[in-house]
Amino acid sequence: MIGFILAGIVAVPGVSASAESTSTTTAEQTMTTRDLCEPADVRWKLGKQGRLEVKRRIAATANAMGADPRAFKALAKRESDFRASVRHKMQGDVTNALTAYFQAAHLYGWDVFWPWKQRRQGDTTSMKLIPIGDGPRNEHYDEPERWTTSGLGPFGLNPAYHLVKWDALAEPEVLCDPEVATIVAVRIARRAVDRFGAKSWVEVNAVFAGRFKRVRDRQGRSRVEIVRNAKKDKSFCALADNWGFDCTDAPKLGTKLGSGTAERQTDFATRLRGEPLPRPELARLDNAPKSG
Repeated sequence: MIGFILAGIVAVPGVSASAESTSTTTAEQTMTTRDLCEPADVRWKLGKQGRLEVKRRIAATANAMGADPRAFKALAKRESDFRASVRHKMQGDVTNALTAYFQAAHLYGWDVFWPWKQRRQGDTTSMKLIPIGDGPRNEHYDEPERWTTSGLGPFGLNPAYHLVKWDALAEPEVLCDPEVATIVAVRIARRAVDRFGAKSWVEVNAVFAGRFKRVRDRQGRSRVEIVRNAKKDKSFCALADNWGFDCTDAPKLGTKLGSGTAERQTDFATRLRGEPLPRPELARLDNAPKSG
């Protein structure tokens, strides 16, 4: 198991558990991006102080971007209870994540060949990646088990759909870092307002949850329509009340990093963290998928 034990509590890499120790320093020095998330078959525990630290980091990042921290703390509480390293495992969502992996491959420099019969069965053994042209591509995309979780990190973000908002060449587990995850969550919220026309926090929440669809008007023009759900809207508004903001208010999302590149975003997150992100794994060119 990746991690280290302090006073009987499993400490999550990248999130302080209690007091500093030599073992903590050693673990952080040897961490890779993959270590930010718990393994698929292990559930890490995080104590009260660790969760408070995650909440603090989410609020600090939202504030630094000019966004209302209350809304993003509320979303993280609902999605993960501030467990930054969580790898969400709801079976129905995993099925949807396989579809996302297939549909979003082009964002990461790949086409996916996946026969329809095996796709319906969720059988990934017949899946084959084919590089798109000679451009850059994510060398970690050939490990579908890292991408087809029902969500990663404090906001339960689907990596196939949302990692590209951070860096299309990054490892998916970077979404378990509180600063990175919050930057991406704010970007999703801004997209809900700027592209989907969300006018309130409850509509932003609908987009965040994937409740939108593309429709055509009578002239055949395409647009995105936010799908409201009375029961889920009521639940979110109760959550907003608990965190001290009105779900019908216009979202405050700021403009910082409005068109940030991967490099700018990394610099921004590094300043907030006070240290660099864990080192990435070397691109595994010898194991890269064979072109078709």
